[in-house]
Amino acid sequence: MLGDFNVTEDSIDRSPAHQDDQEVVETLRNVRREWNILDTWRHTNPSTRNFTYHANTNGSQIQSRLDHIYISQNVAQFVFDWQTKPSAVPTDHWLVKVKFAPHDAPFIGSRRWTWPIYLLEKNTLMSKVEERSIQFEQDLEKLTAEGTDREIANPQTLWKSCKTDMTNLAKKELRNSYHKLGSQIKAIEKDHQQLLANPNLDLDEETCMNVAFLSNKLEHLEKIKAKNQRNKMKANLANQGENLGGRWSALSKEKKPRNLILRLKSPGSNPPQYKCCTRRIVELARNHHEQQQANDTHHSYKERNRIIEEVLQAIPDSQCLPERALSALDWKAQEETIRKAL
Repeated sequence: MLGDFNVTEDSIDRSPAHQDDQEVVETLRNVRREWNILDTWRHTNPSTRNFTYHANTNGSQIQSRLDHIYISQNVAQFVFDWQTKPSAVPTDHWLVKVKFAPHDAPFIGSRRWTWPIYLLEKNTLMSKVEERSIQFEQDLEKLTAEGTDREIANPQTLWKSCKTDMTNLAKKELRNSYHKLGSQIKAIEKDHQQLLANPNLDLDEETCMNVAFLSNKLEHLEKIKAKNQRNKMKANLANQGENLGGRWSALSKEKKPRNLILRLKSPGSNPPQYKCCTRRIVELARNHHEQQQANDTHHSYKERNRIIEEVLQAIPDSQCLPERALSALDWKAQEETIRKAL
């Protein structure tokens, strides 16, 4: 259960600290006990101060932790990495985020790297890419002129090397630009947490002002990140043009849940043992497929017909084709027919 509850159960979740209406608090606690859920973040951090609502009333800074995520105790051990982040959407509340990873969750590796759209506007980077492309053309001409053995070098290997160099140039530029913003956000978040840990937070007006300043700064940087993402989407849509399909269709396409294979049983294991790692799951599936291909499936003509008849008899009548729609499957292929088909 999660959302903006507009109430806090503990005075530590208010700045300045004070108790909320006890009747409202007790009602929330009764619901929590009835559903067997708890404020896992507060349970894990009993003395830490963190706020999701910030306001300035009559020159005084008011902060509260009004947004909660209540989790049942049997899955509380599978949640981790709690974060309170400003939202790019205009609102006076911050987002509460947490990661959930049950014990049977599939292993997910690193995703395929793609070139960020906004890097195309980096003139210095594009000049380096152009220089590398010219070098690639020169290497191709040299390869043809000298008649180099294809086992030593060929257009495919040269092109692969060129793409690798371009990717490395882009990744280096990415570290110098995008991560500069990320590093700035992390540094401000660290200072923000240090100020919230100040025991005199409720009494020191200067500390409250500094907390509010850093909160506003974080919100501004998050909006910059969101703007970059919107620009990327605009570039993709502009590239798509008026053509149907692609990203235009994806915008209104229903996001259906994927049928994930969470685990596979290890063959021959007793008691049963299961593999959850994606690499091991793929390996088990590949080995099973190869084993099926390698198994001796040759039968005599009589045995083959018996198996076919047994399978056909198992088909319900409602799923059988009418007699007039049946076609002979055992006709002999003539050489003339094969030549015509080819």
